[in-house]
Amino acid sequence: MATVQLEQLIIGMMVYRDGCMPICKVKLIPDDFVDPSCKRLFEMASAIFNEKGHVDVGEMISPASDEKILAFMLKCGDELEKAILPNLENMIVDLQTESDRRFGYQAAASLANQIKAGKVKNPDEISQRLKAASEALIGRHDRQNHMPLPTLLKNALDGIRNTTDKIWFGLKDIDDATNGIERGELVTIAARTGVGKSALCLYPFVRTGVNGNQWAMFFATEMDAVRMTRRVVANMSGVSQNKIKQLEPMNSFDMSDLARVTPQFLSSKLIFQDQIKYLGQVETAIRIQKEAGKDIRLVIIDYIQQLYIDGYKKSRTQELSEIAGDLLRMAKKFGTTIIIAAQMNRSALIGKGGKLDKWAEPDISQIKDCGSIEQDSDRIIILWQDRQDERMTHCNLAKNREGKRQYFDLDFYGSTMRFYTHVRSENP
Repeated sequence: MATVQLEQLIIGMMVYRDGCMPICKVKLIPDDFVDPSCKRLFEMASAIFNEKGHVDVGEMISPASDEKILAFMLKCGDELEKAILPNLENMIVDLQTESDRRFGYQAAASLANQIKAGKVKNPDEISQRLKAASEALIGRHDRQNHMPLPTLLKNALDGIRNTTDKIWFGLKDIDDATNGIERGELVTIAARTGVGKSALCLYPFVRTGVNGNQWAMFFATEMDAVRMTRRVVANMSGVSQNKIKQLEPMNSFDMSDLARVTPQFLSSKLIFQDQIKYLGQVETAIRIQKEAGKDIRLVIIDYIQQLYIDGYKKSRTQELSEIAGDLLRMAKKFGTTIIIAAQMNRSALIGKGGKLDKWAEPDISQIKDCGSIEQDSDRIIILWQDRQDERMTHCNLAKNREGKRQYFDLDFYGSTMRFYTHVRSENP
């Protein structure tokens, strides 16, 4: 359940059920709520309860000014009582855990940044800081069934990677396998049409330009800027593209998720370049941004087979080989990371025995018209669909310079351009 949804449901229970307010007031604190409206309503309900010993909807309506939360409160009624009341304790624990995780991450991030900046060097001082943060974390809530909070803080600290100058996908399997991508590297993501290579490219793009606050450029050879924007917003919010296009109705949670990511998107360092055709356009665009004082940390090209060299007279295979080599040169020249999406050729549809098999595992040699990709790329990720589960995407880190080849599985949701770690179910 999304955090904001959980917060709204708990607020609804506090207001509608007399027995819930005493429990929530004792076990929760205002900082447990991320949504400003929920936090305000919690404080308001607590103040009314302290004064009168009870809270009802009528007492909340007058001072409440957030129409979205107010509408939510007024519509809940019996559904909340039937569906949520038995799970109130679990919901409270979930909200406490999310709140403590944020607190632990913020404390760990602050310490990690000070260590990185050289302000904290002594191991004893680091240990004391961790101990103090752990004690503060433990004292936030009175509860027994939780992850040991010093462990939670340690996990938060361990989860903060050395982001000094690396590109991360934000997907655990890929990040663990690559240990981040350095400047000057060329990375290829190859797949047949419709498997999710463009969606996978969005992960480092968003993580760099939004979460990492570094400049990232996305060159699209076929999509226009509107479609690219829609895909990025779907990835960031988890709201389907059809809902964003208003082909399907949105609910209040969709609108809340979009409202949450819109300021992040508008203040991001994402740069879109649509309908690119020639390699020279890519290099010129990067140079212009660099001359304007923007350190372009990441460049995405979707996809390489739609790039050309203006006036090139030799074969298409030779042309694409030169493009791949030039992209590697650009990555080093501009001190950036370049990630390219690449199509597989038709031979990738042929399985064992020479039969048509769109689920067969592709090979590096089957990247369309680009024999030099294997030589020029520092890392190559190949994607293909599972035979039985159309949502499961198999991933082969087929080339990993200074690392080992690895396989892992992801679940792909095309409507939101999102991947998730695939969890295999065990047979009973």
